[in-house]
Amino acid sequence: MGSNTLDALGRAILEAIESGRAVDGSLESDLDADGPAVADRLAQLVDNGLIREDAETGRGGGTTGYEVTENGLRLLDSRPVAPRANRVDTPATVDRTIADFDLRPDEDAAVRNAFWFLRFWGDATSAEIVDAAYSEEPAGYETADRWWDDCVRDRLAALPDVQVVVEESIEWYDRWTYDGTPVVERDDRDGRSIADPVDEPRFASARHAVETTPLDEDDRAYARAAFAALARRGRASTDELRAAVAHGRGKRSDATDTSADRLAVLESVPGIDLEEGSDGEPVWVYDPTVS
Repeated sequence: MGSNTLDALGRAILEAIESGRAVDGSLESDLDADGPAVADRLAQLVDNGLIREDAETGRGGGTTGYEVTENGLRLLDSRPVAPRANRVDTPATVDRTIADFDLRPDEDAAVRNAFWFLRFWGDATSAEIVDAAYSEEPAGYETADRWWDDCVRDRLAALPDVQVVVEESIEWYDRWTYDGTPVVERDDRDGRSIADPVDEPRFASARHAVETTPLDEDDRAYARAAFAALARRGRASTDELRAAVAHGRGKRSDATDTSADRLAVLESVPGIDLEEGSDGEPVWVYDPTVS
C-alpha cells in the first residue's frame, strides 16, 4: 500500500490529470520532474485510489491514460491551495520551495500567483506583480504594501529561476525576471494578443494594458515607469509622474515632455482614475484592490 501523504509533485500530477493536460512524456517537462519521480507518484496515486488507469478513454492523453477518481476529486476540492491552473503551471522545483515556506494556504496562493504572473510574462516590475496578484489573493493583508513587503517579495526572490535587480530611483520599479521560457513566447501562443493571466476586464492588469496598446519601446518603458511611481504612491499629479519617470530613467527630457499620449495608456488600467485636484488640475489615483 502506498503512502497516504500527497506531496507537491503528487498533487501537481493529480491536477494535471484532472485538467486533461497530462500526455505521454509531458509530465516530466511540464512539472520539471524526472521520470522515476513521476512514475513513483503515479503508482502512489493509483495505490491510494486517487486515479485509475483508463486505457479506453485515455483521459491522460497517453497510450495508457489515467482518470481522477471520485476520491481524487474530493481531495482536490477539499484541499485547495491555489488556483489549479497556476499550480499545474508551477515547475516542481518552485512548487517544493514554496511548500518549504510553510505558509498559510492563502499566503501560499499569493506567492504562487505572483510567480505565475512573472513566469507568464518573463519579466515584470514589482508594481506590475502587485497590481496583478494582490487583488487575486490579498491573503489577509489590508494593504498592498504589507502584502508585498511581509508576504511575497522575499519569498518570490528566493524561488528557483527568479532574479531581481533592485531599482532605487523609483519604488516598486525593481526588475524581476524568470529564467525559463515565458508563457507568452511559447510556440502556440501569441505574445501580444493574449488573455491576461488574471482575466476579467478588457485590460485586466497594468502590464497587459501596456503590452497590448500600440506603443514604441520607449513609450512602453515610459508608461511602465510611470505606473510604478503611481502604484507606490497611490496618488500623483501628471507633473509628479513625469518628474518621477525622469529621475528613474535618467532622462531629463522626460520631466518636460508634455505629450499626453505617453501617460494615456494608464487610463486603461483597472483601478486607475483621473480626479480633479484641489487646484483644478487632474490627479491620477490608483486602487490596487480593483482588478
